[in-house]
Amino acid sequence: MKRVFIVGVGMTRFLQPFTHSFDYVTLGKEAVYRAIRDVNIDYEIINEAAVGYVYGDSCSGQRILYEIGQSGIPIYNINNRECSGSSAIHVCYRSIVGGFSDYCLALGFDKSPKKEGAVFLDRADPLQPWKEKSKSLTKKMTLDVDISAQAALEYIQKYGKNQIEMNLAKITEKNYRHAKNNPYSLKNKAYNYKEILNAPMILEPLTGPQCSLPSDGASAILLCSEQFMLTHNLQDQAIEILGISFLTNGASDLNSNSYITLSGYDLTKKTAQNLYSQIKMSSNDIDVCELQDNTSMNELLSYEALAFCPEGQSFDFIEKNLNSYGGKVVINPSGGVIGKGNCLGANGIAQCVELCWQLRGMAGNTQVKNTRVGLQHSLSLGGSCVMLAYSKFNREKGWSRKNQTSDPEILETIEKKEYEDFKRNNERETCPKK
Repeated sequence: MKRVFIVGVGMTRFLQPFTHSFDYVTLGKEAVYRAIRDVNIDYEIINEAAVGYVYGDSCSGQRILYEIGQSGIPIYNINNRECSGSSAIHVCYRSIVGGFSDYCLALGFDKSPKKEGAVFLDRADPLQPWKEKSKSLTKKMTLDVDISAQAALEYIQKYGKNQIEMNLAKITEKNYRHAKNNPYSLKNKAYNYKEILNAPMILEPLTGPQCSLPSDGASAILLCSEQFMLTHNLQDQAIEILGISFLTNGASDLNSNSYITLSGYDLTKKTAQNLYSQIKMSSNDIDVCELQDNTSMNELLSYEALAFCPEGQSFDFIEKNLNSYGGKVVINPSGGVIGKGNCLGANGIAQCVELCWQLRGMAGNTQVKNTRVGLQHSLSLGGSCVMLAYSKFNREKGWSRKNQTSDPEILETIEKKEYEDFKRNNERETCPKK
């Protein structure tokens, strides 16, 4: 099977909705231009693009990319909730493995609407089966956070309380602490345990800080075949996709009376087993992981589903700080969506961007030492799970060029200067003759 590599990455800062004037087109273009700058190869030779988003009309991908170049390539628009961006990666990966393309773009973006919830109220709700199942169990309709909170209560019944509130608070504290070091994150404030536990309750036992907040942003990566990577001398920055697993719910998931299962635990476990089998590795081989953490309970369950610790034993894993720097595996060095912000369409590709920087040694203040294998986990209610494993092609050297950076302040300074130069040159060209 053909090998697939990621050779260019870029993303925007994740922004608080309604506090900025950027349109989704501007956000998407910025992420793509940064990925292009990273690889230093013209846009025109890209063979195809896949664009993931949730809040946008059909053909929003074309609307963004036509402002960069109109080269006639196929452009796929993908809406798959939190897995939209990861699904875009999957489309590009399969195209390269199948021999249809050598060089592809995966872009994810979103800009939050003023009113959350279903857009089309005159037709079937995709989440109706989950809502009906929850109603049969608790006599009320439910959303993501409700299912996560009910899963936490079920976990307490199954394994005992054993200070679950403190462990959920520790996960939350860890994510905000990591996010404070991430210049792309929505949140740059660390919270202590007392602040987290004493915050207003959303749904028992989850307080406000333990639930992710929506954000606006975009992220992009450029994928290629091994031949393309070698031909363009990109060995030093190439990150190989060791394996990819994309699964959806089986019949047993919705037939279950367990909120832990409904929250995606079983789906994550099956997807992880599939991936580990592909790459002939186990969870013990993973150094850094970006996982879906819509709530602190989602993250706790994922520790067990991904086999970072045995079922029912996440308490010890958290208590011993095995989920952060100096532990067994650094989970969500970016801060996850709790700390960084939950930008549905961009999340999956943003996870990939962070892991590529980690593996190259370009992650700045979030850098994990001696990183060799990275794991990505995207999960959406509805439902899908996409997981990927990554490793660097040339582990002896970090990246190719001295002017490569992940620092958004440096990138913004460069972009501002380039824009001013462009305006100045354009004014000279259009200046009327005397």
